[in-house]
Amino acid sequence: MDWQKYMKRWQDQAKDYPTKALLAVALKVNHEQQQWIANQKAKLDGMMWSPDGWRK
Repeated sequence: MDWQKYMKRWQDQAKDYPTKALLAVALKVNHEQQQWIANQKAKLDGMMWSPDGWRK
């Protein structure tokens, strides 16, 4: 994603540790959220194609 490049650049340009740490944590949290979303999409796809769900 484009914004991740900006976040990395901001992190590289940050002059103090708290700012760099905040940006690093923000990137990590976003990455975890993206993984969770992908997992939920896969779970939903699996439920939609499951014959058990068709009976409901």
